[in-house]
Amino acid sequence: YDIVLLKLSKTDGSLVSKYRFGTTSEDKCFTMAKDADNNIYISGYTKGAFSGALAGTIDMFVMRVNPTTGNVDWNVQLGKAAAETTGIALAVNGSNVYVCGKTTGGFDGNAPTGSDYFVLRFDKDTGNRN
Repeated sequence: YDIVLLKLSKTDGSLVSKYRFGTTSEDKCFTMAKDADNNIYISGYTKGAFSGALAGTIDMFVMRVNPTTGNVDWNVQLGKAAAETTGIALAVNGSNVYVCGKTTGGFDGNAPTGSDYFVLRFDKDTGNRN
């Protein structure tokens, strides 16, 4: 599976542009948002390697896509060994992107306790965690 982003005409619904993102493995998008500059943010999970190596069996990702060119401005992939991690909600507020997700691993030194939920904050311009 890959992720396909379609832009449709407001007037007649015709296809304006189409962008495809993916790895050689399964990739799924669960949520999208856009900021005041119309940059598009996508989060979900991958069983491949968008940026770096796959850390677990399933890693979460968040990426920013340029709405004009379809280029990926930045992409972050996070996961833990032998764990499943998925980004399931996304919000853009000011200069930050927030991703809520679920993991069977532990983040930031926290020990896993079955399935846990997390909220991560990223800089919307760089993709750095803050």
